[in-house]
Amino acid sequence: MNVELDQCWDLLCQRQALRDAGRNPDEAHARPPGIVENYEQ
Repeated sequence: MNVELDQCWDLLCQRQALRDAGRNPDEAHARPPGIVENYEQ
């Protein structure tokens, strides 16, 4: 469950970063669990 939450959080962060950069937030995509589970909070 934590990995799924990490993926959702990462996707939200990607969407916000794209929006802040004036780009389309729909360009964001969910990253694989192996990538996001190793992020430090």
